[in-house]
Amino acid sequence: MRKFIGVKLERELFELIENFAKTKNITISEAVRTVIREYFEGYRHSLDEFIVSKIIANDELFYNSVKAKLLVDEKARVVIKEILKEIT
Repeated sequence: MRKFIGVKLERELFELIENFAKTKNITISEAVRTVIREYFEGYRHSLDEFIVSKIIANDELFYNSVKAKLLVDEKARVVIKEILKEIT
């Protein structure tokens, strides 16, 4: 069974995917699927682990995810404060 989702792309990213599709002589949908497949190629762990590894590898994403966690979970603040005490 196929499922369809709508993907909003910035103009610049859409043009890159559109050009990729033209060079491969495929539809834009096929180009998006190809890019996603290649991005995950060889990944053997769960999607959650993949997402966490990408967040940790990106400073801005990591900062925003920690900030969001601190805003939502009071217990996380205590843990983060203790970690900061140890490393400062």
